[in-house]
Amino acid sequence: MDDAIPSAPECAALYQTAFEENPIASFILDAQGRVLFWNKACAQLTGLAAEEVLGTSEVWKGFFSRPRPVLSQQLLEAHQPTGCNSNAVNLFSHTSEISREGLFRSVNGQQRYLLVQCRLLRDDDGAVVGCIESLTDCSDSKMYQRQFAFSKTHDTLTGLPNRTLLEENLSQALHLAHRAVDFVSVFWIQLQDYDSIDIAFSDADLASLLETVSRRLLSEVRAIDTLAYCGRGEFVVAASKFRHEDYIPDLAHRLRDAATFSVSHSGKSFKTSCQVGVSIFPRNGQNAETLLANARKAATMVSGEKDVLIRFASDELNDKYLLRLNLEDQLKGAIKYNELSLHFQPKASLKTGRMTGMEALLRWHNPKLGAVSPAVFIPLAETLGLIEPIGEWVFKSVCEQYQQWLNKCLSPPPISLNLSGGQLRSRDFVFFAGEILHKTGVPIRMLELEVTETAMMGNLDTAQKILGELRGMGFSISLDDFGTGYSSLSYLRQLPIDKIKIDRSFVMEITHDPNSAAIIKATRAMAEALGHEVIAEGVETEGQLRFLEKIGCDEIQGYFYSKPLPPDELERFLRERPVLPIAATQEATKRILLLDDDPGVLATLGGLLEDNGYAVDTAGNAEDGFFKLAQQDISVVITDLVMDGLDGASFLARVKQLYPQTVRIAFTGQQDVAILVNAVNKGAVFKFFLKPWSESTVIGIVEEAIQYHRFLAKLKN
Repeated sequence: MDDAIPSAPECAALYQTAFEENPIASFILDAQGRVLFWNKACAQLTGLAAEEVLGTSEVWKGFFSRPRPVLSQQLLEAHQPTGCNSNAVNLFSHTSEISREGLFRSVNGQQRYLLVQCRLLRDDDGAVVGCIESLTDCSDSKMYQRQFAFSKTHDTLTGLPNRTLLEENLSQALHLAHRAVDFVSVFWIQLQDYDSIDIAFSDADLASLLETVSRRLLSEVRAIDTLAYCGRGEFVVAASKFRHEDYIPDLAHRLRDAATFSVSHSGKSFKTSCQVGVSIFPRNGQNAETLLANARKAATMVSGEKDVLIRFASDELNDKYLLRLNLEDQLKGAIKYNELSLHFQPKASLKTGRMTGMEALLRWHNPKLGAVSPAVFIPLAETLGLIEPIGEWVFKSVCEQYQQWLNKCLSPPPISLNLSGGQLRSRDFVFFAGEILHKTGVPIRMLELEVTETAMMGNLDTAQKILGELRGMGFSISLDDFGTGYSSLSYLRQLPIDKIKIDRSFVMEITHDPNSAAIIKATRAMAEALGHEVIAEGVETEGQLRFLEKIGCDEIQGYFYSKPLPPDELERFLRERPVLPIAATQEATKRILLLDDDPGVLATLGGLLEDNGYAVDTAGNAEDGFFKLAQQDISVVITDLVMDGLDGASFLARVKQLYPQTVRIAFTGQQDVAILVNAVNKGAVFKFFLKPWSESTVIGIVEEAIQYHRFLAKLKN
């Protein structure tokens, strides 16, 4: 006899039991989005019991960290009759089943990766009566997939990128460097005595040691760099976007120090050490494989002499690095072994010609290295953190030297000395300066402090406060190297300064470069408006002196007045007190500069002008012409347009910019009319005459130019 077929109620109960015991988390919603069924697997996955969510349309959404409608809700809304929910986004109106997968941040307090599937339920007439949604937890399989993918590109012991990922990242960095013209560097870091460590350490201790090395190395590299582990105690750093090769040794030094530290093992303490090989793109290779090979080869060639555990693939950089390392070692003992000294460079007034002050300049003479340039050792001292103690030594030595000169009745003028950026970031220097002044008895008004724009930019607010305190104590403050930093009128007017020192790079070119001359003139005008004095550094020629004198510069400093002198030579200078040759005011309304590279023309045309009562200066080339213009107040310039070197038209164009009130006349032969017309069109020529000339024509044009010069002078006054 056949078994009886289950009745409808029995089938319904069987279906419900099957749904309830289904290992896949599932729930059913009615057409209004209310929960009708919530199986055990769903409760276990979400942490929400059935009684908490049955009949609700919102509570079951709580297991999402960010409340959002699940697919079933979207699917139901998409199949509502028109007008039921005008705000519903009709994304699924053409399907009865959808699925999505992704990472859910908080499912029952955990982060899970779920496959969410949703299907509509319809009655016999096809109307939507609800939907069923299932949540399949794929976290374990996804984690395995991620671990498998991670193991392909990362070392399992340290978690760092492996050789494969290193080469990929390095190749990408090289591709970008080709376009940006940057330097890329590879640092191969080999732990010394690794085989002995591997034998002596347990697996757990070895892993801990490598993790510590990894962490310390990571602290020295940037996010854009790659730190990889290639096994057997070999770490590699691929660093990119270096604008200058000089930055690379600094990183090599830091990486070496990071991998050198003390560690305890089996109750004993020992010190890890490493050797570093460095290769640089494009110098040592064009691709990842070559750069890595050259860096590893350099690491194996490290000699181990003293602390020299870094070697570059380039012999040139290797020699340079060893020199720097030697400099570092010697500089650390410079104060201790009394190797530092001071020279003093006098300054003079452009109004009286007399000495007004001097600047203390630091010098270093090492028994092993000889005289080392300040341009070399001062930046190095800043890098090593030695600039503050050196700065304090300078301040103390200046005060002691000043007191010695006072004792010899030499009446020294004020001495200026430089402050570093570090001294402007801490009030310690304020207290130190006050203490030294009290001990030595040097009047504070006899010391001037110089600070560069660059030194202040690290922390402008703090620097302003400290400078304000120093000025309040009675120090005079000068802004040094003006024009080479980050000058801004918005902060310049707020700085507590008394003087502005124009950098020598502008002074060098003032007699022939209109741009440099314009900068200095503008600086002088600005300083006058702000109530500051102006000092020009690096004055080496009489032409520079005369130009600065004309524009009203207050003081000069440079070899034209005196080179930097050691204390004994400066004593003689203080006794003699040489006076700067200040030019007497001259009436220049009839002074003419004649420029031609033909001596015969200079003699003939110059004689003609002198016979007619004009004072004439002559020059055989443009350089001499600029020098004469700087020395004298010239009313008219006359030049041949065709000359060797700088041609006459270009010379007159610069004269127009440098000395706009000097009237400009040109002459040339008939064949050069095109050049003359071009000069006239540029506004560089007031009048011109042609070869051969007549006396009446030349004198008429010159006299007209003299009258025009007088007219311009009246307008200026």
